[in-house]
Amino acid sequence: MASTIRIVSDIAASGTVANALAGNRFEFLPRPSHVAIWAIAHADGTPLIVTGLASNTITATISFGNVVIADSIAVPPSQVGIERAQHQMAAGVADGGDRLIISLANAVAVAFDVVLMLEITDL
Repeated sequence: MASTIRIVSDIAASGTVANALAGNRFEFLPRPSHVAIWAIAHADGTPLIVTGLASNTITATISFGNVVIADSIAVPPSQVGIERAQHQMAAGVADGGDRLIISLANAVAVAFDVVLMLEITDL
């Protein structure tokens, strides 16, 4: 069985989000699963490309349980939304009971939205 989740996370100017999945029913996996994560960034609803800000303005650290899958990787800007071929941030296998953590950091004094898409497939 596969589940697809879309989350929009707001990040304050020069702020952080400890876990974009906090409180989501998929924050803790019920069984072993393959997890794929895509992400894009927009400046207050406007794509980063339009604002002229650097593409590494927003970074993400992704963990499955106690395993760091991606550490401080740039969340790409997009004008058209998530494109699977271009915007995949991480993918891997997580154990049942693992906590999925997607931490976000904003390096500039402008508020941002990060659009996340997760696909979780039972093994």
